[in-house]
Amino acid sequence: MCNVLGYGHIHPRTGVNAYRIRTAKKACILDLLQHVNSKLLTLDKQIQVFNICKKWNISFISSTQVEAINIIRNTAWLSGFFDAEGSLVIHNKVTLIISIPQKDRAILDLINSALDPERCRIYSNTSDDTFKLGIFNREGIRLILKRFITFKLHTTK
Repeated sequence: MCNVLGYGHIHPRTGVNAYRIRTAKKACILDLLQHVNSKLLTLDKQIQVFNICKKWNISFISSTQVEAINIIRNTAWLSGFFDAEGSLVIHNKVTLIISIPQKDRAILDLINSALDPERCRIYSNTSDDTFKLGIFNREGIRLILKRFITFKLHTTK
């Protein structure tokens, strides 16, 4: 990230799989906000950027549904999201299930719209009060695995 942006210091966070960028220059902060403004799709991240934009007197830009679907379909966003949140499960030795659990159903609805609603299903998991997007059928799994070949996963599942 430092090479791409050309400013700031990047340090790994202790105890989590994350990095922190630090910069004290207002111009660098404003540039970084311009890079992420309208690109974050989950509500909690949008709220964080909204609050930062408000503090710096910048207009917050929320992506439209069409823009968000394009981000999911045409970038590595879904691979990164799946890296962080998703899982692969083999059930009954023959059934592969690709699953993404979330407390907020809205992002799953968006992913479902971007993929193929005929091949995905969102269901409520009452045991842990979450929603899950599941891909169960062969063609849906084939399509998502093809996407993960194009946009590589960085974790081991």
